[in-house]
Amino acid sequence: MHELVKDFPDIKVWHGYELLAKLRTAKVVNDALIRDIYEALEANGDLTKTWREAKHKAFTMIFGSGSAG
Repeated sequence: MHELVKDFPDIKVWHGYELLAKLRTAKVVNDALIRDIYEALEANGDLTKTWREAKHKAFTMIFGSGSAG
């Protein structure tokens, strides 16, 4: 996707967690589904650095700030 967007510079590329946050704001997904998605990503070894960081930034209301550990 990042390569494709080079051909369309006016299109903003969102990371998956950004889309998920927007869907939560729009009440399309709920906190339980977001927890399930994170659990699945972790279980499958697909949790990238950006998703790990977003867990405690974009989803602090669900997972907390992460500052305690």
